[in-house]
Amino acid sequence: MAIKKSITDVNGITYDSYTRIRKVVLETQYDGTTLAEIHLEIYASEALRSKDDDLARKQPLNKGLYQVTGDSYNTYFADSVLANADNSPLKQAYAWLKSYNDTEGRESMFHIDWTTGTTDV
Repeated sequence: MAIKKSITDVNGITYDSYTRIRKVVLETQYDGTTLAEIHLEIYASEALRSKDDDLARKQPLNKGLYQVTGDSYNTYFADSVLANADNSPLKQAYAWLKSYNDTEGRESMFHIDWTTGTTDV
């Protein structure tokens, strides 16, 4: 599972990127709050990801994580949502990612609007 999306980097170079979620971590903090950490790797193309050959795999163009809390956590990762046999933390992480516009604000990680132009692969 992954997402293909055309993205433009800070230097103006456009890529037909391939983004995969490397891992999803669901946590309950000591104070009882919950959060999901979604760890991403963005490759310049699907071929550079080279999932069939570990030796041919290139370094990601970018990698990092998003933290999902509050209402978004409850919508995508609450126990009642994950209890559905069709849902998993990974599937829900991709669903959340495709609903997220990360183009504004100081806390923007990748500066990508994930809500448009994505293709599941």
